[in-house]
Amino acid sequence: ASPPRAGTAAHQVDSAPLADAVQAGLRHLQDGSPGEGIVACWVQLERAAADAGTHRTAPDTPSELAGRLIDRHDVTPAPLLRLADLYREARFSQHELPEAARDAARAAARAALEAVRAELEASVVGTRRVAR
Repeated sequence: ASPPRAGTAAHQVDSAPLADAVQAGLRHLQDGSPGEGIVACWVQLERAAADAGTHRTAPDTPSELAGRLIDRHDVTPAPLLRLADLYREARFSQHELPEAARDAARAAARAALEAVRAELEASVVGTRRVAR
């Protein structure tokens, strides 16, 4: 038999820690400057990803980690990829990010949270169907 594809049940992991981390990341977005808030939000997401079974390896870019989160948690890609882009800019650019960047990160984090919560709800509903 062929190995399971990414995004299939065999590769998916518990998304509850990820949902909790995105919620915490939203709180961290208020910390300091827009760039500092975005970095704090992303770091929280990385920690939770590891707790949920999706570890970042040293050579991983933010986009690569976001891609694995998308595959393993079956969430809509756009919000996590946008958050990864904003993190990369906040972390590695020489300029200060404007408040608009914080607003964009907040919108991306909220959309990611909604996607993760929808996945959790679907898994609970699916579990209830199977249990009957």
